[in-house]
Amino acid sequence: MKVWIDFENVPHAQVFRRWIKHLELKGHEVVLTADILKPLLRLCEIFELHHHVIGHIPGKGKFDQLRVILIRSNQLRKWESGKGIDVALNHGSRSHQLAAWSLGIPVMTLDDYEHSFQLFSRLFATDVYFTSIVFENSKLPYPKIRPYDGLKEHLSIDLGSIPSDNPILEKYNIPADRIIVVVREPSSTAHYHDEHSTELFNAVLDKIRNTADTWCIALPRDFKGAARYEEIINCTVILPDDAVDGHALISNADLVVSGGGTIGREAAVIGVPAVSVFRGEKGGVDRYLEEVGRLKMIGSQHDIDEIKIEKSNKTTPLLPGDTNLLATLTAHLEDIAGRKRK
Repeated sequence: MKVWIDFENVPHAQVFRRWIKHLELKGHEVVLTADILKPLLRLCEIFELHHHVIGHIPGKGKFDQLRVILIRSNQLRKWESGKGIDVALNHGSRSHQLAAWSLGIPVMTLDDYEHSFQLFSRLFATDVYFTSIVFENSKLPYPKIRPYDGLKEHLSIDLGSIPSDNPILEKYNIPADRIIVVVREPSSTAHYHDEHSTELFNAVLDKIRNTADTWCIALPRDFKGAARYEEIINCTVILPDDAVDGHALISNADLVVSGGGTIGREAAVIGVPAVSVFRGEKGGVDRYLEEVGRLKMIGSQHDIDEIKIEKSNKTTPLLPGDTNLLATLTAHLEDIAGRKRK
């Protein structure tokens, strides 16, 4: 089986790297395409994922973003010509879904946020796999939805071998007795962005600034995001000058502050205290992690006051319901590949 995986966003390299190795060990051939995002391409290098760069400069606004999706989809179509792909696999990559569908290639798509479920997935994916937590608690209206018993983060995190050492801690000589807080601000360009999230995030940074013996490792989304840390924080701040292995970084943290992305859920799965300032419509995964005490959703100053910034004791990792999750999903992928249009 020849599998075509596409990375349309930075976290996708982390999400699929273990699955890629699993597929190759089973004797399947994997080809990778990646959008033209500098942090994404750097992660591909760090993880030694051989990839083909195919992309277009991202647009601003819904209509411009749609234009860019269509341009990249056409680029992907041209790249695939004659490669004999059996099945396409992605995590909500819209340009990939359209390109593969138009070529008669069956598409397996994963998603974990029901409130952003995309038109492209509805129209062009063969099957869409959601975590069972979302599947069971959402009324998604079409028959192509399939559940899997775990979280997206269980695909990327090897809970049996999370690295205990971290090059960043060594590189910046962070003392072992200091409090380490990893922060990532809300996305200002996402369709679900809420300005209240940014206000709450800034208030959390103020609290970090006023906590003694704290080192803050900030992972800004862009240059504008990097500037905020110079303006707001006076404590010891680290802005890594290269892409980092997020799992190793999280495992050494005492607290993770998320703007609403994957990093907060990764911390929750690994067993590190995590808070999120996300103020869009709460998804089923965040709701579940909050209910089991793994993630604290921040909505007010009172919530911020209750955040504990201290040396923490990690909890046990959160295991998936399906302990053979990669094998289970690979079996589904093999089944979808058999539906290729002749």
